[in-house]
Amino acid sequence: MTSKEEWDFVHSLKFDERLEYEEAYFIKMNYISMLKKYEHVTEIQEARSELENKFRLSNNADILLSHADELYTQCRFKECLEVTTNKASTMNSNCGPAWVGFGHTFAIESEYDQAITAYSTAAKLYPGSHLPTLFIGMQHLQAKNLLSAKEYLLTSSQIYESDPLVLNELVALKVAEETKCRPQVWETIWINLGHAFRQLGWILQKVIFMSPPNADALTALGYIYHVKEEFEELS
Repeated sequence: MTSKEEWDFVHSLKFDERLEYEEAYFIKMNYISMLKKYEHVTEIQEARSELENKFRLSNNADILLSHADELYTQCRFKECLEVTTNKASTMNSNCGPAWVGFGHTFAIESEYDQAITAYSTAAKLYPGSHLPTLFIGMQHLQAKNLLSAKEYLLTSSQIYESDPLVLNELVALKVAEETKCRPQVWETIWINLGHAFRQLGWILQKVIFMSPPNADALTALGYIYHVKEEFEELS
């Protein structure tokens, strides 16, 4: 159903003919909160607010899903991820993937300390996984805490030494130690990793963000879009 069809359908239902006013109002607000978030956004927000405040459902999973859906529709991805991972870690504080996702939200914003705290919690929950320690090492590397980065990256390597990302970060660490983190070196590292994982075009986009005139990164990213037939992105 389209957004309009959903809206018309909900408003065609005669809730109050079969239910008491309070029950009818509650169910109608629930229906409205679950509609697509492309149209009638204000009305949907008001319905969710009623459910959160009047009916005290601010921590209800369906209400949080409605909020996350709205944020996702508006391309507010960081806030959307925070809503979902916060809920996952609240419902089950032993949910390792939720803590990893929570760490990613901070890492995106270069909030190194908060990201490391979240990844550390995940590491305690999954002592056999190399990923949390890898992510901690990557954050220390980004923050230029090279000694700490080396400790965590080597620990991650001991668990899963053949992971290409682990190997790349170890190379990046070595280069950083020898060059004192010159930006040009980081561009080359990200370009090489981007070529190794051509399907992960976001790595090359990271280079472009760091260095807009970088022709190698732009060419490689253009090739990926061409192969994927995403021709509108080429412009």
